[in-house]
Order: sequence, then C-alpha cells, then structure tokens
Amino acid sequence: MSQLLRRLIVIINLIPSCLWFAQESANKTPSSSSAQKPETESQRPDSVRVQDHPARLPGGFGAIRKVELSPEANSWAVQILSRGGLSGKGKGDLTITSKGDLVWKTVESHCNVKLRDDVLQILTQTAFSANASVWVGLTDRLCRDCFVYAIVLQRRENDGIGRTYIAYWDSSTDRNISDELRKAYDTFMTHKGCKQ
Repeated sequence: MSQLLRRLIVIINLIPSCLWFAQESANKTPSSSSAQKPETESQRPDSVRVQDHPARLPGGFGAIRKVELSPEANSWAVQILSRGGLSGKGKGDLTITSKGDLVWKTVESHCNVKLRDDVLQILTQTAFSANASVWVGLTDRLCRDCFVYAIVLQRRENDGIGRTYIAYWDSSTDRNISDELRKAYDTFMTHKGCKQ
C-alpha cells in the first residue's frame, strides 16, 4: 500500500511539469516546409519590418496580442489592459488603431466603434509624441488585490520599422509613473466605453 501511495505522490508532483510542457508546446507554431517559411527580417521590405522592445507584460496578463500595423508610415496601435482587483478580471481592455478602430471589452460588456478623424488626429499625435523608449514596469508584489494596468504601444517609426513599447504599474505604484505616461494613458482612456 505504501508503494502505491509513493507512486501516486510522484504522479501528482509530475502534473505541473506536464501541464507546463503542454502549454509551451501549444504556444509554439508548428514547423513547416522550407517553401512555406516566413520571410526573415532582412528579406522584408523596410515598410513591414518589426523590431520589438524587450519589455514583457507582468504575470496575469498572458502573452501580448500583437495588432498588425498597416504598412503605411505613421501607423500605430495602442492596447490598454487591466487585471487584478478582487475578481482578478480588471476594469476593462481598450484597443485603438491608427485606422480609427476602437474596441472596448469588460466582463459585462463589449463594444466597438470607428473614431472620427478629429479624434484620431489627437490620438496619432499622442502615440508619436510619447517617449515610450523610457517606459518601465512598476508593480508591488505584496499588493495582492491591486489593479494592474499595462499600456502596449506599437508604432511604425520614421525608419519604417514597427516597434513595440510596454509600460505597466499597479494601484499602489500609480503615483510613481511619469507625467508623460499618465498623459498618454489618460488621453486614450477618455475613449473607454466607445466614447467619441
């Protein structure tokens, strides 16, 4: 009986490793034949090259959902995400693109609209005036029920390369984010709930 109990304990201890391996395998794209391989960075024309900022979202957000930037100059996309609070689900997620597409999602509701040109002009100015290369992540690991916020800015810059910038903070470190980051966050969040 004790041998059966030991085997059961070994199996139970292996379950998390198996689940991690299964999740990692599911996240990888299947390999394909050489004829179907995607272009390498050097093979792509300048207008569609992408270079990512090394920052990552904190735990609880999952992987960054990339928004496909259009190939023209000055294209951008902003995602503002939130998690945490007592439910762990945050306060809602906002995605806005330079094409004027806005999507707002909360646990209770979902909406999408096309933004007016005058609104889009202000948001484009905000996306390109942001000094996103200095954005950082600030969280307090001891604050278990804090709301955690993240902003992901993708933009095609003057050299034609699309870059991704990330900043995040929680309700206990909110006072420590830069004024410039707060302005960018507030400017985009005025459109939560699909407001024009």
